[in-house]
Amino acid sequence: LAQSTIGAAALSATAFLQSRGGRKQTVTVDIDDASASFRSENYLTVDGKTRSEMSNLSPENNIHGFYKCADDGWVQLHANYPKHRKGIIKHLGCDNDRKSVTETIQTMTASDVERTLSSFSLPVGKMRTSEEWNEHEQGKVIASRPLFSITKIGEADPIQLPISPTRPLEGIKTLEFTKVIAGPLIGRTLAEHGADVLWINGPHLDLIDSLVIDMSRGKRPANLDLRLSNDRTKIKRLVKDANIFIQGYRPGAIASKGLSPEELAEIKPGIIYVNLSAFGTKGPWRAKRGFDSIVQTVSGIGHDGGKSAGIEGMKHLPCQALDHGTGYIGAFGAMSA
Repeated sequence: LAQSTIGAAALSATAFLQSRGGRKQTVTVDIDDASASFRSENYLTVDGKTRSEMSNLSPENNIHGFYKCADDGWVQLHANYPKHRKGIIKHLGCDNDRKSVTETIQTMTASDVERTLSSFSLPVGKMRTSEEWNEHEQGKVIASRPLFSITKIGEADPIQLPISPTRPLEGIKTLEFTKVIAGPLIGRTLAEHGADVLWINGPHLDLIDSLVIDMSRGKRPANLDLRLSNDRTKIKRLVKDANIFIQGYRPGAIASKGLSPEELAEIKPGIIYVNLSAFGTKGPWRAKRGFDSIVQTVSGIGHDGGKSAGIEGMKHLPCQALDHGTGYIGAFGAMSA
């Protein structure tokens, strides 16, 4: 997965460079280097400190993880962020510690936990087998959809770029509104190939320092608050000069702020709008909040890992492979568009 997705992004970069007068190139991807890249946030050190040593998250996050339910099913709670943790505690009606969360969940079925917390837009997943996911309505929708799609929504003049640049995406301006790994990796990959990337976050949003550091390589980070009309005006001014816009928030969230693909295409005809979401844009879970590990839990990956390891419950992949793979495929899609 690492080799193929990194190779896809690199191939589209070479094609882009060749279209600008550069020489034709052959792409090779070393499997060990690719595997290390898929764990980049784990290998990051800053002033000798590892990711866990520089964590800005409090010990209260020990409620994040797997729980066995009353029906012997399993669920995963994603509680790395204070807002999500507080929501889980509130809507489960328990105390802010793992013992209390465990005791509460042991009185509920896995489906009940998933349904209850999902109704409040909290990240949660019930462990399913691959077969169960294939029969789930959202699983069927995703199976019927392509990995990604490129849709033309308007006419525009070709982007005017200098010939024979030193790097493939030199002169391409990118605005990025993403968090965690998958979305930021799209922008980081574009930056690695020469794009000018402005990574915008809300000053009120919770962030994990080590992920920000690892995923901001080659970018210029900035803060703007989408809740403020003045900041939304600033964003729309930036859009006028941008070639690519990346967003990884829940479907509909950023569109509700006047930043849908159609609205941005009116401001900047020809802008390439990259839309990323955990469960796609169709089906009953299209607006469900998701993270790499939640998708592994609901889709059968966690179950198969636990079965292979001979343990009860789940065992996830040794890296955030869905996030990283999606990031490179997102960059591939943007460059292809």
